[in-house]
Amino acid sequence: MPRKILLALLLTVVLALEIGVFWLQSRTPATSSPRPAALQAIRAEVSTGGVRFQGEGWFRVSLFTPAGPLVEEGEGEVFIPYRRAGLIPYRLEAGSASLEGTLRRRPGPATTPLRPKVGARAVRIDTPRQPSLVLHPLDAQLNVAEEPVRMKVFYPDGSQREWVLPVVHQLAWSYFPPGSRKGILKVVVQSGAARGERAEVDVLPGRIRSGALVLLQPEAATSGRDRWVLEVQGLRDEKGNLASDGLAVSLIGGALENLFLTRSAPQSRLPLSLPLPDRVGSYPLRAWSEGWVSNEATLRARPAVQVAHLPLYWSGNQLHIGPVVDDLGALPDDGTPMRLRVVDPAGRLLLEERILLASGQALWTPPPLTRPFWLEVELAGQRARLEVPRP
Repeated sequence: MPRKILLALLLTVVLALEIGVFWLQSRTPATSSPRPAALQAIRAEVSTGGVRFQGEGWFRVSLFTPAGPLVEEGEGEVFIPYRRAGLIPYRLEAGSASLEGTLRRRPGPATTPLRPKVGARAVRIDTPRQPSLVLHPLDAQLNVAEEPVRMKVFYPDGSQREWVLPVVHQLAWSYFPPGSRKGILKVVVQSGAARGERAEVDVLPGRIRSGALVLLQPEAATSGRDRWVLEVQGLRDEKGNLASDGLAVSLIGGALENLFLTRSAPQSRLPLSLPLPDRVGSYPLRAWSEGWVSNEATLRARPAVQVAHLPLYWSGNQLHIGPVVDDLGALPDDGTPMRLRVVDPAGRLLLEERILLASGQALWTPPPLTRPFWLEVELAGQRARLEVPRP
């Protein structure tokens, strides 16, 4: 093909392409920027699901929330799903213009279930710190409702009290007295139509203010088998409530023997059976618990036997005791205790032991002693004394 003809064909193709492009451009509508909205004409409203802005034209919305700004834009309408109650500052922008404003969302009614928090769950009647209730009544959007809260307290004695609590600083709260009777105290709350489960407080007796130390068997023999029998009774607080199970009660004794013991008192009673000391005599005793102290009572230990004679003699390095005979000519019961004391010439105690008779007799071996000492033996008020031989 001649070169001139080929060149003419190429020019024809190029010209056809240019004509096609021009035709397509003439058929495509020209694009233009959206028309900015008139900000003063935009309507803002709070809806159930969020905040809605409506107008004509394009605009941008910025909501300023505690968690930071929320920004959305659109033409004709902008919706932002923000449901927190309170003041909602916002800014509208369109082109180079801007407009600021504020909306307010009111919380809705409280919804069921209400969740009251009560503390403490157990209190004593005379506690200086009363139990309290705290409640955040929430609406369907988890905002704190504004409607007052009605609180009812049902006491163990059958009485009840009622309070109306305003919602201040996002909560409703109040102290309430624990009452005067022990038992389970119940708290019920209501806000509008909303309800919650009841809360409970275990009301415990106050500090003990009264009681009695009763001696059921205040006198017994020093036989090693007999015992004193007594009971602490009627432990009550100042309101007359019986003490709770497990209350600790202590006994303190003095005179010839010191005694200190602590036991728990079930059902405000503490029965006791106490062993006697070896020595005959009178022993004062007191009971106490928390702020209460009983009157002083006296326990007495009398001789287990009337000893006519208490024979003692040394055989080598062993002390022989007995045979002991009572005033009826009989041997004391096996296990009858004797008190044995070793003292120096000035009367200072060096050693004390308890020895039990068997068939009216007993044996004792002294420790090695390098200077004179004296031995004192006591049985049922009868005493005997002799010098300890040197080894």
